[in-house]
Amino acid sequence: MEQIQLQFLLEFLYPERLELLKEEELQVPVVFQDGLRNIKQKDIDEIVEAVIMEGGKDAIIH
Repeated sequence: MEQIQLQFLLEFLYPERLELLKEEELQVPVVFQDGLRNIKQKDIDEIVEAVIMEGGKDAIIH
């Protein structure tokens, strides 16, 4: 297992995704059961989507 902060993961693999997240969302720890060697862009996209959705759960839309 490997744990890494989402910000560092994105900086290293997909820096173009950094602008999609708020500062507190970038601080989320991400755990990979099989490490980082097999991670694909689709996996990163799913993680970013999940973090955005989780952060917006408590938002009140007017």
